[in-house]
Amino acid sequence: MRTFCLLFAFLLLLSSMPLAAHDYKLLARAPLQELKPLSFSTTEQAWLLHKQQLVMGIFRYDLPPFGMSNPIGEYEGLSADYAAIVEHQLGLPLRVEMFETREQAWNALAEGKIDFLPSVSLFNSHGNFVLTKPYATEKPILAIERVDGLPLPDDLAGVSVAMVRDYLPLEEVQGFYPKANFRLYDNFQDALNAVNFGQARAFLGNRYALNRNLLSDLNITRFNSIPTKEISFALSRRNPQLLALMNKALDSVSEYESLELLRQWRPDLSSFDYWNQPLQFTPAERAWMKAHPIVKVALYSGNMTAPISFIDGNGILRGMVGDLLTVVGVQTGMRFSFEAVDTTSEMMKLVNTSAVDMITTLSSSVERDKQILLTRPYLRTPYALVVRGDRNDIRALPDLRGKTLAILEGSAVEDMLRKRYPEINILELENGQEMLQSVLDGKADAATNVLSMAEYQIKTTYGSKLKIVGTLHDHPVWLAFAIGRADPELRDVLNKVLLSIPPVELENMANRWRPSDLVVVDTTWTRFRPVIFTCAIGGGIMMILLASWAYYLRLVIRRKAALRRQLNDQLGQLESLVTSMPFPVSLRDREGRLTYCNERYLIETGVAYEEALGKTIKEHPGLRTTEQAAFYHHQMMEVIASNKPIFEDRRYDLWDNPNSSIGITVYQWIQPYHNSKGEVIGIIGGWLDISEREALFAELREAKQRAEDSNRAKSVFLSTMSHEIRTPMNAIIGMLDMALKKGRRDEHDLQALEVAYESAESLVGLIGDILDLSRIEGGHLEYHPEPVHLGKLIDNLMKVFQGLALDKNISLTKHFPSEPLIRVMVDPLRIKQVLSNLLSNAIKFTDLGGVTLTLHQTHDEATDMVHYRIEVQDSGIGIDPVQQLNLFRPFSQAENRRSGTGLGLYISRSICENMGGTLTLSSDKGAGTCASATMTLPRVREENSTIEEEVECEQEKKLPAMRILVVDDNAANRLLLARQLSWLGQEAEVAEDGYQALDLWQKQTFDIIITDCNMPNLNGYQLTRILRESEEELNRKRAWIIGFTASAMHEVMQRCLEAGMDSCLFKPCSITSLTRALHLHQSGDELPPLIQESKEVEMQKADREMEATMIELMVTTLQEDLTKMKRLRLPKDKFKIADLAHRITGSVRIARQNALAEACLQLEADCRNESLNSEMLDSMLRDLIIRLEHYLTRLHSAKKLANVSEEHL
Repeated sequence: MRTFCLLFAFLLLLSSMPLAAHDYKLLARAPLQELKPLSFSTTEQAWLLHKQQLVMGIFRYDLPPFGMSNPIGEYEGLSADYAAIVEHQLGLPLRVEMFETREQAWNALAEGKIDFLPSVSLFNSHGNFVLTKPYATEKPILAIERVDGLPLPDDLAGVSVAMVRDYLPLEEVQGFYPKANFRLYDNFQDALNAVNFGQARAFLGNRYALNRNLLSDLNITRFNSIPTKEISFALSRRNPQLLALMNKALDSVSEYESLELLRQWRPDLSSFDYWNQPLQFTPAERAWMKAHPIVKVALYSGNMTAPISFIDGNGILRGMVGDLLTVVGVQTGMRFSFEAVDTTSEMMKLVNTSAVDMITTLSSSVERDKQILLTRPYLRTPYALVVRGDRNDIRALPDLRGKTLAILEGSAVEDMLRKRYPEINILELENGQEMLQSVLDGKADAATNVLSMAEYQIKTTYGSKLKIVGTLHDHPVWLAFAIGRADPELRDVLNKVLLSIPPVELENMANRWRPSDLVVVDTTWTRFRPVIFTCAIGGGIMMILLASWAYYLRLVIRRKAALRRQLNDQLGQLESLVTSMPFPVSLRDREGRLTYCNERYLIETGVAYEEALGKTIKEHPGLRTTEQAAFYHHQMMEVIASNKPIFEDRRYDLWDNPNSSIGITVYQWIQPYHNSKGEVIGIIGGWLDISEREALFAELREAKQRAEDSNRAKSVFLSTMSHEIRTPMNAIIGMLDMALKKGRRDEHDLQALEVAYESAESLVGLIGDILDLSRIEGGHLEYHPEPVHLGKLIDNLMKVFQGLALDKNISLTKHFPSEPLIRVMVDPLRIKQVLSNLLSNAIKFTDLGGVTLTLHQTHDEATDMVHYRIEVQDSGIGIDPVQQLNLFRPFSQAENRRSGTGLGLYISRSICENMGGTLTLSSDKGAGTCASATMTLPRVREENSTIEEEVECEQEKKLPAMRILVVDDNAANRLLLARQLSWLGQEAEVAEDGYQALDLWQKQTFDIIITDCNMPNLNGYQLTRILRESEEELNRKRAWIIGFTASAMHEVMQRCLEAGMDSCLFKPCSITSLTRALHLHQSGDELPPLIQESKEVEMQKADREMEATMIELMVTTLQEDLTKMKRLRLPKDKFKIADLAHRITGSVRIARQNALAEACLQLEADCRNESLNSEMLDSMLRDLIIRLEHYLTRLHSAKKLANVSEEHL
């Protein structure tokens, strides 16, 4: 346990030691053997015997010339020389320990871990320490840039001064210069760089640091007023014995010896007698030199390492290395040969394979030290940071985080960069020129190289393209000679020579080869000698080629002359082609000046060729307006500038030229044309008259708009018709249902049949009039006022809905005003439409109670107008007030949706508003609804009312007797029309097709011809045209021709009129509509007297016979048509199928089989539609055949029942 505690305490002690301390070897140049030995007292000897070792602490940052450390672990300088004297005189070994910061060093001295600190002045000593006698003095200097022409003020007021931290106490310096702005740096190089790169104006320091500033842009302006610094060793006050001994050792140095020591570090005190001092070499070293009288040296080619080493135009090695090798040659007798290479890797390979003996310029790195031997460094210089001349965002290494830095392959700075700045992307290159070029090309953001080399390259090659923005602070490069590991003797020889050269002389050598003072012998011949040789050889070859080329050119000239004649012929043809073009074409140069145009251009623009040639269109617009000419010129300039053609339609107004198309729409083009180099040299322009095409497009757009409007109108029509058909159909179905139920009990409900008949008539009128597509397309409903007695109209309407009310077991009542009702002029169908909708809605949504219709009448005698208010009150479910807001919108319904499209109230309100009133609702949820319709109608004069009643009563009785020809390919249609005409007292002839009708017309005379529009062979349109032409040629009386069709389309009616028909009848046709059509023809005699009762009996018998005959004909006709349809095949017979479907439509329409008729019409339309495929048509055809077969089955059953009834009768 005790052992473990001791081990733990020892580890704690180690962990508390400063990690920043490192041991260095003392490198002294003092002549120690010339010093007189010291005598010590007994006490002193005892103390020395007890002390055994001295420890000196040094700072990490150099303090030239007093203390400097190098990368091989040596500490040198004037302080190192005096420390060596102390070590020698006291007889105690001296250990040198380095500290990262000054604070660590002073703390170590205070704690007794070290014995003394060197290079300390009175200014920066501490109160707990004492100083030895001074061993050197230093006068601080002020330096500024050489280009700075302004003198420094005596008090440095407002001047920014760069100074090394702790070089002098800041408080002391500010006492001398209170108005100066001081900037403190960690070392002399950073302080000097601050002035060189504009961060400070003046440098405060010593001359030695200034002389070693390789940027050499500073000059001493004066010695400042600060007293001279005395340099001493600093000791702890608790060690007076060591202080006395060290002072005794320093006193042993004579004045002469002190001066000699100082001369080694002071440029102005240097001496060069070291050349005559022989060096002592070992036998191995002498043997190596004897075996290698000529040393092969590798160096960078060209000026890559200038000004440190380079070969001049005479092949002599220049630079600091040249001077050093001269000293080496004098001291050793060796001579040197040189081999220039381009990259560091090549030099390393040569020296490792003994192809060369040494390399002139190389720095130490971890990798290089494993491969080669390096001498002691002969030059300490900073790394320069180089960027492009236009960049200001990089000043130091921290600014390169995330950017790329180019360095020399294997450089010693790589280890530092990867350790301290891992964010920097490193680009390793072979030599300095590649590094600088990579920055210029943008491959790297910055490059680092030896300061003097980088400065030389920038000044001689790159100029302002590159610039130096700083150095790598406290990471200098130490340049040395490199030796192969097989020749350690050469390294030792070179080290001895380098040690023999005083440091001040090394500095002088470096200063002599500063880039700013260097004039390199760099002749054109030296630089371009390979190029000149190459050009000479090339010139000889060129002369031979020129002779051959001259002969060849003679042949080419002859060939070009022939081609020129051919091109002239082609140019003439092209000019004739352009001139003959029927549309304007012109050529213009880059300024828009006319260079050529054809004849049509002159005609269209009304200009003369001679006047317009060489002018812009703005200068000579011709018949164009000034604005149009300026715009056209602007377009031409835009095409020339953008090299993009313009193709567009444009309107031109050309005036005062009878030969020009005034106000034309043209298709215009402006196309750039180029020379052989692809450059735009002008434009080609022209236009085509497209006025006719634009007119066609306008008509097309108008037709498209009409089609779209028509399509929208049809949509409204279909929605409206869907709603309006529902109301009368409900009445028809309800009344017929009651009649059928009573008929099964042998009861006859004549009133129900009458109501159903009136509803059917109303439905036919609705289809043929109110909801007629041709009227809906106009965007409004038409009104046909006639004298109407509202009481009678409402009574008839109440009969229609009475059956629906009885089915729901609710009451349906009405209330009229006490005064007599007045006849008014109104469209009865519109009134029925509104009231039917209101009654239908009331009955539909009432399950208990009843519906009451109340009529209010007010007569305005001043205007002779009658105001009506019709209220329909129900006890139904009622409507929420919120929902009432949406009910008068199209396709809107209340929440309880039972049926309908939601159009009824919207249509009814529109009708009321057109009759001077409106439609409103008053309702609460669950409390019933009251619908109130108001309208203002004109009163009917009594005399007019009497006449109208008489006309209505006698209308059917007063038809004149006429001969009528009925033409229809459908037997059932022919029979029905013939029977209806016979009922009206008319003489009717029938024809199966157009040819038979034409034959009858030629033999007989007819007053009226009723013809089906669509028939095989010769249809109704064609028959009408032939008849009209024949009437004109034969001068026959014009017959009244009525078209008979199942389609109420406006286009069908228009086609009938265009063919020459006088009016149209629509299937199914009632006696009333047939009578109205016949009344349009006013010629002929009046009808015979009224049909007698016996006649009525005969007609009833004839009706039964006609019904049996119609069924027979219907069965026969449909059977034949169905058989034909089954034989036809798609797609080859689709048009025949369409004709056959149309024929069947007429038959089923007469039988009021509307669903079948619609299916036939749909099949006909789809067969005529080219876009539908055969599979879809085939499916529709099979479905229609099945439905027709079912209908035929029902007809057979009806035929049997008719026969049975006839037998019973």
